[in-house]
Amino acid sequence: MKKLIRISMIAAVIAIISSCHKQEIPSDNTGGAIPKSILEKIKAKGFSTFGVQRLDKGYIVEGDIFLSEKSLDETPNVTTLAVAKTEQYRTNNCVLGLPRVITISVSNLSQSFIDATDIAINRYNSLGLRISFQRVSSGGNINVIGFYKLPNPDNTITLGSAGFPDNSGNPYNEIKLNTYYYNNSFSVNLLASTIQHEIGHTIGLRHTDYTTRGSCPYSNQYDEGQEEEGAIHIPGTPYTTDAESFMLACSNNTDRTFNPNDVYALEYLYGIPRNVTGEVSSDQSGTTSIYFYNASNNDLVYSFGFGGSGSFAQNTILPNGIYNIKIEHRSSKPTFSLQVTSRVPIYNISNAVTINNVELQGAINFKIF
Repeated sequence: MKKLIRISMIAAVIAIISSCHKQEIPSDNTGGAIPKSILEKIKAKGFSTFGVQRLDKGYIVEGDIFLSEKSLDETPNVTTLAVAKTEQYRTNNCVLGLPRVITISVSNLSQSFIDATDIAINRYNSLGLRISFQRVSSGGNINVIGFYKLPNPDNTITLGSAGFPDNSGNPYNEIKLNTYYYNNSFSVNLLASTIQHEIGHTIGLRHTDYTTRGSCPYSNQYDEGQEEEGAIHIPGTPYTTDAESFMLACSNNTDRTFNPNDVYALEYLYGIPRNVTGEVSSDQSGTTSIYFYNASNNDLVYSFGFGGSGSFAQNTILPNGIYNIKIEHRSSKPTFSLQVTSRVPIYNISNAVTINNVELQGAINFKIF
């Protein structure tokens, strides 16, 4: 039977959370029990305490998330959470100090690991984000190393692990890859997709299916949780199952790279800011509210308001794509006219209008007259 391959994130081992029943204490790799105090810290961080594994100076949870002993005692900067099912998610902490070049080194591994790292780096850099990656010979901001781990008791294999950004806005500093699986014969592109996934964790992405682990076709499925680390929904990503996301909890043993929703999520977090500018004529002065919805699922991505007349500007990050734009304008005049970007003006609008399927690739300009 083909083995299920599991991708892990730092700070999480594949685990089942049961809030209604007493949790059994899982064993670590050496046969010892995980202390109850550690399990309580893991749970408080928002991760499952099922199947926790001791590794080096920390613990793997939810299959591929590594939590260092130090991180268990840290408090994140943000606690606001948004819960959903299969959208893209980020942690409370993201990488700061943008634009930023993040260096990656590969230590004591073969040329194939270096080649796969270069492939993963090129995939990210092709997106033109405000974070980019560069491989260096040693001492990278992220260091890729190997570890050796046999299959888990449920016959899954931990391919790799990584962690989340720290409170100072730095990416997690280490990616571990399992040399039991990646030995003398493996696909470099498959390895690249695993590294790509783990890099996603280091810059703040959680599993797309963190509430269900639906990509893992075995009985131990569970909600990974949120709590301190956070699972903040990225606006504009879909509410339906995203079967091809590179951040799914479990690998399907193929070279899984970014799909359109993944690109959207990365642009939302780390894309190049654009200006939303406009002008309201003096005789139409009043209050204007502008809403941007993802045209594919009508999810609200961004909104802002403007009062009075004259010019207005807002600097924001809106991923490239197709939007439905709703404008609400309230003034003493019964109607107003509107022009968005280079479209033909719409005349005699009463109170509100929605313009569907507007392609946004650059600055967005409004004119209300």
